[in-house]
Amino acid sequence: MYLNPALKWFFVAIALCDAATSALFVLAITFLTDVLEFSGSQNATAVVILLIASIPGGFLLSWWTRRFNQVLYSMMAVTILIINKTLVAGILEGPDQELLAYLFAIGWGIGIGWKWTCDRMLFAAILPPGQNAEFSGAYVFFRQCLSWLPPLVFSIMDESGVSLRWGMASLDIFFILGLLTYFFGMGTYTTAEAETLCTEVAMVERHDEEATSKTTIVCPDDEQ
Repeated sequence: MYLNPALKWFFVAIALCDAATSALFVLAITFLTDVLEFSGSQNATAVVILLIASIPGGFLLSWWTRRFNQVLYSMMAVTILIINKTLVAGILEGPDQELLAYLFAIGWGIGIGWKWTCDRMLFAAILPPGQNAEFSGAYVFFRQCLSWLPPLVFSIMDESGVSLRWGMASLDIFFILGLLTYFFGMGTYTTAEAETLCTEVAMVERHDEEATSKTTIVCPDDEQ
């Protein structure tokens, strides 16, 4: 199984970023409950707002990334998540900020929908033809392999008496490392996309040639 350099950088990037993204759903509930004193219905409202906001984020970025560089837009999505979550940790500090928390949930949703759309489009662009099954499994694995680490860091900080606001800010570590990984691998993505496109074109041309060579044309005169 051939693993090109672009896929190596990509898998490391999604392992770091998706670990923080997956943890965000769980840790946000803890943060909102303990810091903002949200009830169950308020937490459910925040989650629903986040999920709904991810829909326009996915559709808008699907349109943009068909016209521009998917890597840059993945990096922009991660940057939005970093900024949004840093503001959450720095601004939200009491139970009288419910409306502001819902506004930040919209930012989370747009960033998450944006990133997941970009990641899937980038993965499809650099995936070697004919190896879909192997790498699709690897894609799912790397998205989940570090999902335990951000909650562990958060729990250690909480048990040590560190403010939950700093615990939420700790997710930025994983987002920043993922952002750097996208950046360092940027040069390999264009090469991988070109190789994938050339291979797919060659496979289509070879298939057309084989189909043409196997086609037998029967003239009416020959039937007589």
